[in-house]
Amino acid sequence: MLSNADIVKLINEEVEILKAILGCNRDSDEQLIQSLRDEYEIEHLCVTQGKGGAVAYGPESTNRFNPNDLPEVSTVGARDSFSAVLVHG
Repeated sequence: MLSNADIVKLINEEVEILKAILGCNRDSDEQLIQSLRDEYEIEHLCVTQGKGGAVAYGPESTNRFNPNDLPEVSTVGARDSFSAVLVHG
């Protein structure tokens, strides 16, 4: 399935699960992400980190997005909304 994807969005917990499934001894998430991008030819991969923001890995650069310091009202639908914006561009 990954080999057919141009854009992949993961949450930080899924990165840890992938490390366990793949038996990764990598020191950093970035090494795992780069390995996945190389092996499956994924052009864009984004990892959301809850209150820690998100990191977008692309062909030309890696960008970290930190959330604004606002009071949390509700997180219902936050992941779906983020994914929609990511795919829409």
